Amino acid sequence: MKQYKIFENQAGRREAVKQGWSWPASCFSFIWAFSKRMYATGAILLAAAIVLGILSRKVDELFVMGDKSARSADHLCHLGQWILIVVMGVNGNELRERNLLARGYEFRGMVAAESPDVALASYREQPGAKGGQSD
Repeated sequence: MKQYKIFENQAGRREAVKQGWSWPASCFSFIWAFSKRMYATGAILLAAAIVLGILSRKVDELFVMGDKSARSADHLCHLGQWILIVVMGVNGNELRERNLLARGYEFRGMVAAESPDVALASYREQPGAKGGQSD
């Protein structure tokens, strides 16, 4: 079972945010951010991916042309990509929580469940939870 935080907006729409490591955020960073309506974060991640990709390609070209110092720069580009993966995995769900709060959602409680859908259904069944729809 995973722990989920439940957020709800004024219109009654609910979101369940898993606590801990976010595989989707780490593997699909900017795509994940855009799909969660985190447009500024998605744009920053997309720009970072493009810059790291361009740098890596340019460094590879230098290495092919015989510049041995390019190998260190290539390692730095790959290190940057791995750092981005880890940072998003560790902080992705927290970023999502902050985004929901900024969009007018309020924290409603914690639920243990196997998936976000089950967490939302479980929350609806709790005493004191009013009906609504999930986002």
